[in-house]
Amino acid sequence: MSRFHSTASEGELTSLAQYVERMKEGQSAVYFMTGENRTAVEKVPHLEIFKEKGYEVLILTDPIDEIWVEAVGEYQGHKFQSAAKGVADLGSEEERKKAESEREEHQKEYAALLAWMHTVLSEDTKEVRLSGRLTSSAACLVGDAHDATPNLEKILRAMGQEPPRIKRILEVNGEHPLVQGLRQAYEEKKDDPSLREMVEVVYGLAVLSEGGELVDPAHFSQLVSTLATRSLDN
Repeated sequence: MSRFHSTASEGELTSLAQYVERMKEGQSAVYFMTGENRTAVEKVPHLEIFKEKGYEVLILTDPIDEIWVEAVGEYQGHKFQSAAKGVADLGSEEERKKAESEREEHQKEYAALLAWMHTVLSEDTKEVRLSGRLTSSAACLVGDAHDATPNLEKILRAMGQEPPRIKRILEVNGEHPLVQGLRQAYEEKKDDPSLREMVEVVYGLAVLSEGGELVDPAHFSQLVSTLATRSLDN
């Protein structure tokens, strides 16, 4: 019987049967998150809404787990769903509809900023959208339902395979002061070159927050240093 680490318990491993017994009313999927170790997985921003709403997430740290969940697909009729893919629609049907409605309304308010951010990050992202999974972090990167995760890409490279480069979705937290400040600054001075630098920093922070590797760490360091110095001068 397979047993896994879980956000519901710190020391003991849990089985899929135990997970299903603890599922919340109306929950249809078995949520999981993959990573190199438990400590790293528990710190990723993707789990923020799951923790806030009390949804259990399996923590998969064995390299074979990533391939196993893709191959198995489901357990007792409950599909495996990565916490880092798709849209995080949690809660009852009424709560999901309300959250979707609010997200669509906020999306309109942020539409101009999000479209511009995607233009700036077009080489790295397939979309920039407001997030429904972030509660305290500014941004995170997520994949579509069938995209390979960064962890799977690492596994494939370790096996001598070079996976195709997949652009991911940058989700930003419209309630975060950094994102709100960026929106205000864009509305007031959209031609300010420092705004493009800030967008690159937001993207870099999203990469680092999930344990990813920056393509150009030196450039990111320079951006952060420049923006910090400019902030102190003001």
